[in-house]
Amino acid sequence: MASKAQPKVKSSQKKTLSFYYGELIKEKRKKKKLTQQQLADQIGKERAYIAKIEQGKTDLQISNFVQIINAFGLSLQIA
Repeated sequence: MASKAQPKVKSSQKKTLSFYYGELIKEKRKKKKLTQQQLADQIGKERAYIAKIEQGKTDLQISNFVQIINAFGLSLQIA
């Protein structure tokens, strides 16, 4: 069975995307008047993990992203 090739993403692109998503999450968290600790508590993670996401220093797994958007009262729609 042949596997599908994954598109290659350059390291610099990956860092840029991580930073971009981190900034979006930080902006939304602040609009909701949540601290990093409050958001972390809602999704069962450490505050340091939220800080790393917001700084673009870690890759954001889709499962964690879904938990975060749910904590913001949003939903994910894939068109």
